[in-house]
Amino acid sequence: VQEFRSKNNLMQARGNLLTEQQQSELASELVAAAADAAEASAQLESMESLLERAANGEDIVTVPLAEGSLRSNVEELRREYFDARLRYRRLIEQYGEDHPQAQGLKGSIEDLRQAIQLELEQATEAARVAYNVARSREESLRTNLDTATDTTNAGDALRGRLQQLEAISETYSQVYRDYLSRLEVTLQQQGFPIASVKVISQAEVPDGASSPQKKAMLLSGML
Repeated sequence: VQEFRSKNNLMQARGNLLTEQQQSELASELVAAAADAAEASAQLESMESLLERAANGEDIVTVPLAEGSLRSNVEELRREYFDARLRYRRLIEQYGEDHPQAQGLKGSIEDLRQAIQLELEQATEAARVAYNVARSREESLRTNLDTATDTTNAGDALRGRLQQLEAISETYSQVYRDYLSRLEVTLQQQGFPIASVKVISQAEVPDGASSPQKKAMLLSGML
């Protein structure tokens, strides 16, 4: 059995053939990689949607909370942007759009919007890179699993022969254990002959009971 295993590279680890164990581990890793790729894809789509809305002039009001999301300084830029928008609206309601402070706030609002859009573009690119990495890992694991599956299918005949050899080996092992057990019993019977026992002396019958001591108990009871 051991020679057949070594010759056909059918080594075992934790009771399973290495090919089967590798296939199981690859399948588990593929499931996890597929989940990571799906999460990265959703993250990228969210980023691209925000970027498209920002390019159309809409306010960015949602920040994804995942890997590749906007950094904390973008939140500060967003707060400054909305605060400036609020102050600008109040000024134009009171003094009109031609007021100097309103004109200054309008320029600040545009600068803040461009800064937020730039940060969003960088975050989108980071999310795209993370998605490509996750997708590449999923494809690599899928290829390795397909290769391992092909190898497993090709080795069915070898594993069948290995199972036959293991069954034959177990049969001979059981026969050998039975032989050793019977041999041990036979040797014990030969080493301790019961017929050599001799009687040294006859047993004596006692004259009276050794217990209880009636006189001592009667005296104790009288006291």
